[in-house]
Amino acid sequence: MGDWRDRWCEEFARVYEGDAEGEAYHGPATKTNLKGVTSERASARPVSGAHSIGEIVLHLLAYREMIAERLEGRPRDGASVEDWPAYPGADSPAAAWEGALGRLESSQRRLLAGVKNVRGDLAEKAEGWARFILHHELYHSGQIGLLRKG
Repeated sequence: MGDWRDRWCEEFARVYEGDAEGEAYHGPATKTNLKGVTSERASARPVSGAHSIGEIVLHLLAYREMIAERLEGRPRDGASVEDWPAYPGADSPAAAWEGALGRLESSQRRLLAGVKNVRGDLAEKAEGWARFILHHELYHSGQIGLLRKG
């Protein structure tokens, strides 16, 4: 590759996984911020009126999956994304949380593969999609880090 794709794959890895200590250039990586979060903590609202960690993760997933589909050549309009899906933790909190974390891992693999294998006719748009999803993740990962402290 040797082009923007390498750079964006490195950025996706840095933001999501971090370095050997789980740190990214901006602070803790998303996985670091989620490490040790229980299903109870994921559904808690330590800040009145704010989203829970579980809701933020589902929100991240909605956009990660939309961008992955676009990169795979299956265009999906942003208007079709459920922006803030309800966190289904009430019925089976542990299963809901484990499912969300599993989907997050899967979305990471899909994003990396999508960037690496994007069709030439989508390459120009793909770099913008990659930039969007990274900035989106940085913002919400920071929120997760703050909510963990609450």
